[in-house]
This record gives sequence, structure tokens and C-alpha cells, in this order.
Amino acid sequence: MEEKSEKLSTQELWARLFKSPSVGDYLEKTGDVCEMLAFSEYISQLCKERQEKPENIIKRSDLESSFGHRLFSGARNPSRDTVLQLAFGFEMDTDDAQQLLKIARVTALHPRVKRDAVIAYCLHHRKSVIEAVLAEKLGIMDRAVSKWETGRSLPDAAVMPELCDLLKIDLSELFSGERIAMENYKETSDALLLEMKRQEESSNQRILHLEKLLILMTIAVSLTMMLVGCYLARNELVLGIALLTVGAAAVFAACFVGVKIEHDTGYYECPVCKTRYVPTMKAVVMALHSGTSRRMKCPYCGCSSYHKKVLTK
Repeated sequence: MEEKSEKLSTQELWARLFKSPSVGDYLEKTGDVCEMLAFSEYISQLCKERQEKPENIIKRSDLESSFGHRLFSGARNPSRDTVLQLAFGFEMDTDDAQQLLKIARVTALHPRVKRDAVIAYCLHHRKSVIEAVLAEKLGIMDRAVSKWETGRSLPDAAVMPELCDLLKIDLSELFSGERIAMENYKETSDALLLEMKRQEESSNQRILHLEKLLILMTIAVSLTMMLVGCYLARNELVLGIALLTVGAAAVFAACFVGVKIEHDTGYYECPVCKTRYVPTMKAVVMALHSGTSRRMKCPYCGCSSYHKKVLTK
């Protein structure tokens, strides 16, 4: 007995059409499903075919739960943007998304339209809704978003305000990764600030340790080269001078790199007004120093004294 056509999946219907001796034969046997389904019926049928719960599709589509269920029940008609969100939720390719747009009776994607091209690209490469939105609105590459989602990196400070505005959250919620209730807002914000300060201090401390290790290793190698150069200069004058020159240049380069790292890492604190600031590179290079404390003029109070290196603001 032939299987009822309404129980066939879209792929099976395609197969049946192409195997039919004529299109008339196909329409005669499947005429009950050739009329375009209502949008709600179509997405419900897709859920059954894919053995997915509507709740999962709604969540992946980044839709509000009650609104999503009204779409599935037919109580609400979707906008074009909502249809595209559902296409991401169903993890459709571009062809299936075009069919979904057709069922919803809205405009199909067109490669000549910049926004449509971004969306179609993300659909084709199986990107998420948030990756598509960020690519469209902020021009952020999907690789960067993936690194944010996996915790391998953070957004640049320059895009954080736009990112928060787009996601309708504030910076505290962005860093915590969750919505913050108003009654817990101050406590959570303070905890986040302390954690950020601790991480900054730890990161800067590691950089300064690496700086010291780099300088010590370079000086050790350079001194060895210079000693060997002095020894060889007795018989091989040119080679000895070359080793002495390279060794001296390496010591100078290591010292410059070390000063540059020290300048770029952390701040200096004025002992008088207690202001923490980042001086110019010239001021750091020219200043007398004792360890990481340097004698400089405070740009705020004008006091000239030894300013201590600190790791956080």
C-alpha cells in the first residue's frame, strides 16, 4: 500500500517527483500537499520531520518564548526578520531558508543586497544568529565571535559599547555573561570590577616577569659573546670586533625592549598626589631609576620625585 503523501518529508517528495513518469502523475498522487502550507503548519511539520521540539528551535532562533509559540500556533504572522531568525534556529542552508521565506510570503534573499548577502553567507556556513547580527551591524568576523563565545578572547574596548547597545545589556552583564537583577546590580558590579582588577594585575605581573627573564638571558648571551670576542681579538681581530659589536648591540636592544615593556605595562604612582598615570616613553627612557621606580615630574601636581611602578589603575 502506498504511503500517504502528507507523511512524506520534503526530500522524499522531491525524489518522488523526479521518479514520476510525468508531472501529471506526480500531481495526481500528491495533489493534497502541493498547495502551499500555512507558515505555522510548515514550521510545525519541519519540527516533526527533524524530530525537534519547538522550544529548541525558538531558543536557537533567539526569539522570546511566548512569541515563538504564537508563531507555531498560527496566532502571529512573522516578519521577514523573524523568518530569518527561524531559519537560523532550524539550522537551514540558503535554499531551505529561501523556501521558508516563500512560505511566509516575504521577500527572498538577494545577493546584491549587502544585508542579505551577509545573512546568506552565515546560513551557508552554519553560523549562529548572533554571529550573523554582529557581522551585519558591526562588521565583526565570525571567527572573532567564536573566540568570544568560547572564552578565548574578549571584544576590543572600542566595540564594547556598540555590542552592549545591540544586545540591550550593560558592560557588567557583558562581562558576567548573565542578566543582573537590579537588587544585585551594585554587588555584582563591584565583584566584577575587583575581578577585572585582579586579572589586570596578574597579567601585568606576568609580563614584567617575562621582561626580566628576557633581559637577563639576553645580557648573559651578549656577555658571553663579548668575552669570546675579546679572546679571539688577539688572533682574529675582525671576528673579535664583530662579536663585541653584536654583543653590545644585543645588550642595548634588550634594555630598550625592557624599558618599552615596562612603559606599556601598568602605571606609575606619584608619591605626593597619589595619582596613577602613564608617562611618555621619552620621560621613562630619560629618567633616573632605582629598580622599577623612576624619577619623573608628575603631570598632575608637578612634583619631581621617584614614582613607583604599579600594576593597576
